[in-house]
Amino acid sequence: MESMRSRKKRAYILFVLVMSIFTVLFFVAFSRNPLGLQMNVFFGGTRDLFADIFNVGRYAAQPNPYIGENRVDLVYLPFSYMIMLFFARVGGFVVQDTPYTLHFLVASLFVSFSTMIFFLQLFHMTEGRTVKKLLLAFILINSSIYLFSFERGNNILLSAICLLFFIINYNHENKYIREVALVLLAFSVGLKVYPGVFALLLLYERRYKEIVRFSIYTFVVVFAPFFAFEGGLSNVRELISNLGESTNSYRLGSFKRFGIGYAIRDGLLSGNSERINVDKLILFERVTMVLSALSICVSFFIKTRWKLIAILTCVLIMLPVNSAFYCGLYFLPVVIMFLDQAADSDSRSPIFWIYLILFIAILIPFQFGSISHQLPNICMIIVWFMLIADGVRSVISWIIKRVSIGKECTQ
Repeated sequence: MESMRSRKKRAYILFVLVMSIFTVLFFVAFSRNPLGLQMNVFFGGTRDLFADIFNVGRYAAQPNPYIGENRVDLVYLPFSYMIMLFFARVGGFVVQDTPYTLHFLVASLFVSFSTMIFFLQLFHMTEGRTVKKLLLAFILINSSIYLFSFERGNNILLSAICLLFFIINYNHENKYIREVALVLLAFSVGLKVYPGVFALLLLYERRYKEIVRFSIYTFVVVFAPFFAFEGGLSNVRELISNLGESTNSYRLGSFKRFGIGYAIRDGLLSGNSERINVDKLILFERVTMVLSALSICVSFFIKTRWKLIAILTCVLIMLPVNSAFYCGLYFLPVVIMFLDQAADSDSRSPIFWIYLILFIAILIPFQFGSISHQLPNICMIIVWFMLIADGVRSVISWIIKRVSIGKECTQ
């Protein structure tokens, strides 16, 4: 037992030490040259600070947020528009003569309050002493993924908070907290759709009544807000049309995001990206769909909790065609679960240390140059493939066990 605790402590110290070094290096380099290489951790070098909250707030303030000139960006579910409409009105995003300082103040309060809640959630889910919990939460809040998300001000901050509450509390002993967890998962779906994959956690445990209630909550959260805007449910058709245009438009963009096709085009074939045309990107999207379906299938056979949450999170991150870098926000709780759970049993395995190195590569805020643009994406894909391989091994083991039992019964 002492040896196991010692290995777990070493893994935690290594992660904290390496991440701390790169975090300090990032802030030192950034302070010396604020417009230099380290600015690449943000989207466009903060030239459009808090753009997502400003833009979505302005869209929400329109009578019909699904009809306009820039339809490729009018792709949010109405629940998102309703939330951002509040900030738009308080901050005066749609009033031309409103002082920019008020815009900035409201946006800053939104991301700061979201950061505080997310920090407390990460702190709460970490096992161990207070110092350990504070250190780990602080490091994750200063990771490249969170810094990028903070600068964007995207409502994925709220989606991640709601999803994390569900992951922490869907098995809570208090039935009312479990019910709140279901509602917040529905909120997360109403904000970003894809977190709905985590309803599978209820299916694994055959909690069918809760699945039904979650489905009702989700239906209400997704469709009821349409009536808050001009056009009502007819905007469902407009939303689907806008999503098609948005997918075609952003598919060709070259910016920091997750996706197999983009790892090959912008990473492995950097400088020869013309070799990956639209048809090949669509092919990679279909491959991603197949891998996502495979991940969901094998997840039923994964018994290790952190790996189960991790493989569902990889589906959540990799499946969207336009999975911006801030989608990695969903992965931060996985790191905590990995350090708390995997170190207990897997720290002797080389695979454990490979995972640890990959997680560090995904999270470090220090920018090394062009490699930092695609390194997190490539490492995330490797993590996903490793989890799929582990799931397939679990399936094979289950089949072999069943066959052995069948042979024993026939003898």
